[in-house]
Amino acid sequence: MPDGLTEDAVLRRGRAPARPAVVSAALGWWALCEAIVAIGLPFDLTKLIHHDVAYYIDAGGRLLDGARLYRDLIEVNPPVMYPLAMIPVALARALGTDAVTMFNLLIAALAFASTAVAVRVATITRATGALPARWLAPLALFAFLVLPGLNFGQREHILAMLLLPYLVAASGTVSALPRRLGIVIGLMAGLGMALKPHFALYLIVTEAIVWLRDREPRELLRPAVIAAAFVPVLAAAITVAALPEYLSFIVPLGRAVYGGYESPLALVVWQRDFIFVVPLIAALLLVRRRPAASEAARLGLMFAGAALAGIVVFLLQMKGWRYQVMPAISFASIGLGMVVAAMAATAASAGSRNAPALASAILLVLSAALTMGAASDDRAIKAEATPLIELARREARGQPILFLSTHLPYAFPVVNESGATWPHHYHHLLPLPGLYGDYDPAKTGRPFRTPAEMGPVEAQFFDTVINDAVKHAPRLIFVDRRRQFPPISDLGLDFIAYFSQDPRFVELLTHYRAAGEISRHDVLIRVN
Repeated sequence: MPDGLTEDAVLRRGRAPARPAVVSAALGWWALCEAIVAIGLPFDLTKLIHHDVAYYIDAGGRLLDGARLYRDLIEVNPPVMYPLAMIPVALARALGTDAVTMFNLLIAALAFASTAVAVRVATITRATGALPARWLAPLALFAFLVLPGLNFGQREHILAMLLLPYLVAASGTVSALPRRLGIVIGLMAGLGMALKPHFALYLIVTEAIVWLRDREPRELLRPAVIAAAFVPVLAAAITVAALPEYLSFIVPLGRAVYGGYESPLALVVWQRDFIFVVPLIAALLLVRRRPAASEAARLGLMFAGAALAGIVVFLLQMKGWRYQVMPAISFASIGLGMVVAAMAATAASAGSRNAPALASAILLVLSAALTMGAASDDRAIKAEATPLIELARREARGQPILFLSTHLPYAFPVVNESGATWPHHYHHLLPLPGLYGDYDPAKTGRPFRTPAEMGPVEAQFFDTVINDAVKHAPRLIFVDRRRQFPPISDLGLDFIAYFSQDPRFVELLTHYRAAGEISRHDVLIRVN
């Protein structure tokens, strides 16, 4: 191979590399990518869909049918995910297929598209140095098709895929990126950051690293940066103009109740995925200093910064939910993987031909182990959800159902999988934990407030849930008997007793008969 030309450069010039070893490496690369896809993708397409994702898909269908966000659907998250969820539903209806399957296929397509764009960007900007840019592909596929596991399709997963090309571009020679391509990857990154306000931190950290590295003010005004900042600003402007309920009703509601889902700081910090990502970043920062990894040092630093930003975002949300740390793990894994790939390539050129094969084998074993672990978790979830799905499919037959729970599972995906409907304003009893965080039952002798004692937020919630139940007369009512979010179970707050303070709900229950317990839910079936 001519001096100064990488393998990618030779291939772009249309000449086959002279050495059989290069051909062998290319075949090995294809085999590695195909193996990762073969391990991860079948599970992604067949697992039970995550409850948050299932709700967004159902909500997307309701919005297509004429419902209005924040009026007919009361939910405290920003609106950007909802129009995105409408896309697979619209396509599924047009093609006569299932919306969940269509959503999963589109997420998989985004994983492949993000990977292809990232490799193209790395080739142009030389973000990977002398290491062939295409070695980003197996690591990205691992991060997007294997690591998510049960959280496939979550907003954090989508963010990671949309942000990858931007991070790669920022790792290389940013001035080498064509204007149009820069705008495209900027718009992708901006769309990802618009999903949650916290995600803006990724742009801030990325550009801070670029500034500290290059000391060139003009780079902060490059097309990719402007496009990335434009999308969240546009989304916020559209929200204020088109959805005034978000500021007038949803933001005060969120402030009043969303803190009820926060976890103690110690629990957030010490959950297992967070513990995993810290040493991963530390290893990335240490390994990149080795001479063998110097070619991937800039990229490694950028991805370490993105992973650290992900940890801060995770901590700011104070929930401790596993999917929220996913971008940090994804970016740390890709960055560390590229550094290890650079070291393996250096070892191979020095005569250690087994180094690339060993690194690839480790990646495949890790992929298989993670997928098997996720499959085990999926089986446990299906064991509880399937009886509920089968009952709803058999008894509801496309009619409304109602779950009384502070947990979103299993209302979703039971609704999606059974063909039942969810016409209610609230997707679960969202406000209750926050509303009762400071409630002292000793003062009243009751585990809940009477309607006369309720504040405006609780009174509105209480009345809305009952109005929906009376109006839509659900075929099935599932009363969750699992432990609820604190302090609901600690108070002994029974949902039936709570809503039975209203005579409309008492009259509604006279039309139901008890049908026993299924998957830790009491079941009520409408009899007329």
